[in-house]
Parts: sequence; C-alpha cells; structure tokens
Amino acid sequence: MTPVGLWSRIVVGALLAIALPLTLEIPPPTHLHASPALALGAGLAVGTALYSAVARRRLLPVRPAGVTRTAFIIGWATVEEILWRWLLLGGLALTIPTGAAFATATIAFALTHAHGRRVHIGTGGTFGGLYLVTGTLLAPLVAHIVYNLLVAGSLSAARPEAQLG
Repeated sequence: MTPVGLWSRIVVGALLAIALPLTLEIPPPTHLHASPALALGAGLAVGTALYSAVARRRLLPVRPAGVTRTAFIIGWATVEEILWRWLLLGGLALTIPTGAAFATATIAFALTHAHGRRVHIGTGGTFGGLYLVTGTLLAPLVAHIVYNLLVAGSLSAARPEAQLG
C-alpha cells in the first residue's frame, strides 16, 4: 500500500469511527452488559492469551513500541472496533440472526487485512465473540489494543531498527 493509500484509509476510517456513533444508535447485539471492570479484565486477559496462542513457539521478548506507534495502535484498534464490531456486527444483528452477523463481520474483518487472513479470522472472531459475551465494546477494544501492542512490541524486539518514536 502506498503512503497516500495508507493515510487515506486512516483518515476515512477515523472520520467514520467518529461520525457514526454520533449519528446512529446501535444497541449491543446481546442482552448482557458486563461492568467496566469486568470488561477491562476480560479484554486484558483475552488480548494476552490471544497473542500467546497466535505467536506460539515464536514468542519473542516484547519491547515497548514507542509513543508514536503506541498512539497509532490504540487509535486504529479503536477505529476497527467501532467499525467492525459496533457498526457491522451490531448493525447486522438488528436485521439478521446474530450468528450470521458475527460470521459476516469476522470474515469481512479478515478480508480487509492483506496478510495473515487466517490469523485475522481468529482475532476478529475472538474480538467479536468478546463483544457478544460481554455486551460492551470495551472488552474487545482492550483485547485488540493489548494484542496489537504485544505484536508490535515483539516486532520491535526482533527488528530494533523498526522502532518508531
């Protein structure tokens, strides 16, 4: 992807993630609603476990990703959770069965990632499942951020020259 393409995707995604929750009302696709503390704990545990499961034998030491990369990871994970879990999964669940909405959102999430689509089926399914089980976007958001920070940190440890400020 070209730098212009990347930044265009970032700007459009961020604008949609900001505008859509202000203009649409989409309730969680489940009657459950975990407390913020439970959602935070579940997100931390699931994000860490997901990284361990995906990385398996390739676990590397994790180095902090740097301020710029960390801010980007947090921001982009937020955009993805709003768009994929809240908007697509939640929105579709208003009109089709929740299982079909879950499958559609998970597959669409994986297809938008150029590499590692099998891994993204697993991560997207995990984040979507966490949304359904907790009834709050906080749990999959925290899991997504933790997972991405661990991946970025292990990449930074493997390739120190890739470290961003």
